[in-house]
Amino acid sequence: MLKISAKEKGLYCDQLCPDAKRRYFEKIACFGNVDPYEITKWSGRITASAMHAVLATSLDTPAHSVVNRVCYPEKTFSTVQTRWGVEHEEDARKAYTEITASNHRKLQ
Repeated sequence: MLKISAKEKGLYCDQLCPDAKRRYFEKIACFGNVDPYEITKWSGRITASAMHAVLATSLDTPAHSVVNRVCYPEKTFSTVQTRWGVEHEEDARKAYTEITASNHRKLQ
């Protein structure tokens, strides 16, 4: 399994998305009255579904589709499965904490 440090992820993402403030205000204007936190929650983050494309593109000349996918996540993406996942995210987090707490000290 490929391991990338948080610092490496941050550096890569900073290079792909250099102007966070501009993107933030563009998103607010584009999405209207949607909570800004929801809009920017995934903006600039490399999700598991985008990781292969990000690692395959060049930092010197990144593919526009990859930059758009990371910096401007889709505003309308929704499936039955993702809605279910969002609704049960807290339950999953609690279950994970309970299961892994015995293997970690002061797991939060």
